[in-house]
Amino acid sequence: MKFAKANWERKKPPIELSQDILCNMVEPIFPNRKIESFELLNLGLANTNIRFKFSALDEYFVLRIYMQGKNALSQEVALAERFKDLVKMPEFLYVDKGSLGHAYAIQRWIKGKSLHEMFDLVSLSQVQEIAGEVAKTLSKIASQSFTKSGYFKENLHIIAFESSNDQHPFVSYMKDCLFENYSGRWLGETLSEVVWKFVLDNQSYFPSLEPACLVHGDFNPDNILIDEETFKVAGVLDWEFAFSGSYLFDIGTLLRFEVPTGFEQRFIEVYSIEAGIKFPENWHKMIKVQDLSNLIGLLNTAHECPNRIRDIKVLINDILVADTLHK
Repeated sequence: MKFAKANWERKKPPIELSQDILCNMVEPIFPNRKIESFELLNLGLANTNIRFKFSALDEYFVLRIYMQGKNALSQEVALAERFKDLVKMPEFLYVDKGSLGHAYAIQRWIKGKSLHEMFDLVSLSQVQEIAGEVAKTLSKIASQSFTKSGYFKENLHIIAFESSNDQHPFVSYMKDCLFENYSGRWLGETLSEVVWKFVLDNQSYFPSLEPACLVHGDFNPDNILIDEETFKVAGVLDWEFAFSGSYLFDIGTLLRFEVPTGFEQRFIEVYSIEAGIKFPENWHKMIKVQDLSNLIGLLNTAHECPNRIRDIKVLINDILVADTLHK
């Protein structure tokens, strides 16, 4: 199953640690323990994740170094504390906000395969079973409501999204990315103008930000771990981009890439039942318009990332072409 993000470059290379440095970092919670093995995990594109095991313990742990600093760490810790009984996510055993130069945490390792790996291993009926389990998990996440939409700050205090000229906040955000920052540089002047016209012509399809709910922010198949035996969701990773907003944002991220036959239909069926909602008539276009803002944001980097830029341009073009074909 094709999954483009698997080939995307990191903005920053992972931090390489010697065994001695790793021992120093885990010493506060595991004093005098001998590390038997450790390996760099290919999880996410932002942080450094190292799985390790001690000689005397039959259990794996993860050292997670936060490349974007202590604020990302603080947000994940706060979310784990508040919602650990709602959805399975990494358990924090120890937190250090920078005493050794980097903010990092020690977590229990969650056993499971990523959703995109499972797509290549299961039958059609099993795909539909997994789709139902993913829908149940995401509906639980979206069941948590907030008084307003916005970014999470310290202790999950919400800073409301800003907008100008009475535009949807995501429209203002995309304009900044395209014409004031880096996204337009990678798209080129012509495609940037085409995208911007599409955004202005389709502002009504941006999902309403009210009522607001918990949004994972990066609910892609890499961040969803599936139990290989039960097909249930074993854990949801990488919560540092979570915010308060529309449930359609996470659905757009989930369905951004190719999924097996039957997955989308079953997911929508089960999500509707679990969340007790009826999807808007134009929900499919709404998630694509919403995800366009996410894609433009992913391009907003000064780093040259050829694979990332190529794939995102393809995804953006697919949205534009699909819209033209349906007119």
